[in-house]
Amino acid sequence: MSSTTTTTRIFNFSAGPAVLPVEVLEEAQRDLVSLPGVGMSVLEISHRSKAFDEIIQGCEGDMRRLAGIPDNYRVLFLQGGASLQFSMVPMNLLGPGHTADYMSRSPRPPRAKTSRASRGRTRSRSIRTRPTST
Repeated sequence: MSSTTTTTRIFNFSAGPAVLPVEVLEEAQRDLVSLPGVGMSVLEISHRSKAFDEIIQGCEGDMRRLAGIPDNYRVLFLQGGASLQFSMVPMNLLGPGHTADYMSRSPRPPRAKTSRASRGRTRSRSIRTRPTST
């Protein structure tokens, strides 16, 4: 397998994906083809396998250590992005008969309000901000 590393990289500082060190990308590239000691790609092994369980346990341990997450909290690894969070936050935090207040700098897609409303009463308020001069 040949690899080409560019000398000029573009750094993405927008929401979502972020800049990763080249060494991390190269390790991920190598391990994507064949996990050390497994002989298969992480994309090919079962999510119930010992190898995958070790990966998840290692990730959870790292998350707990780096973020200071105590043992009485659960760490969830979920697929999805902001759209999932529109449902997840009220589903987990908005109790029956309670009301949630939402504040936002920008208009959210209609599905955000629909997801929130299906979990209980919600009130939204848009916040207008002035651009800062540099």
